[in-house]
Amino acid sequence: MRLNVLHFSNPSDTLFRSLADGETRCAEKQRHNLFHNSGRFRLNTLQEHKGCGVKQIVDFIYRTATGRKHTRMLYTPVFAAFFLLLIVLVILLALKADAFFHRALPLQYPWNYVASVPLLASGGFLWGWSVLHFAKAGGTPVPVNPPVKLVNSGPYAYVRNPMLAGVFLILFAVAFFMASPSLLFVFGPAFICCSILEFKLIEEPELERRLGEQYLDYKRKTPMLFPKFFRMHGNGTTSSKTSRIKRK
Repeated sequence: MRLNVLHFSNPSDTLFRSLADGETRCAEKQRHNLFHNSGRFRLNTLQEHKGCGVKQIVDFIYRTATGRKHTRMLYTPVFAAFFLLLIVLVILLALKADAFFHRALPLQYPWNYVASVPLLASGGFLWGWSVLHFAKAGGTPVPVNPPVKLVNSGPYAYVRNPMLAGVFLILFAVAFFMASPSLLFVFGPAFICCSILEFKLIEEPELERRLGEQYLDYKRKTPMLFPKFFRMHGNGTTSSKTSRIKRK
């Protein structure tokens, strides 16, 4: 004879299992929130460190540009050599990439020279013209040793950074001269983007801090790289007012 045995569960066991399941779900939720908040904290911390790094660079340039002449003269060749080495490095990397991928511009001799000469001449002229106006104002193109006044004459009456535009033209001239597609289409544009980003994040905030409202007004009226021809001021002429800063 077979007996069916009914098993009755203890109410206290059921209660304990419910409490345990609830604690498990609560612990999983806390762990998820902890990981989510820690990820958000890491992201915010990274952004804060990034902002602090840029601010420290701007502060360093401002202190040097408004500091002692001996310090400015000491840093000037260092910054100039660093910028020149960056340009050389970009060109060498582009040539290495061309050799690795066996690529060259379809524009070969002598037409690549024909294309490079006007770019080289215009870029060199624009760069030299900009340096000349900086020298007349008593400064250099290096951010740590700038003129003591806002330069808005010559090419600076049309764009805020004609010197950088000249460097870009020279870089494209080298690309045509060396028949380098990597320099023309990859490394050159990448260098241009990085230079513009550096100017917007570092150099211009320092200029705004050092020259104040005059530079802000100049920035509103003057484009960065591409000139607006026939731009007239309220009195019909190009303004040449300057503001001086005190140096130690």
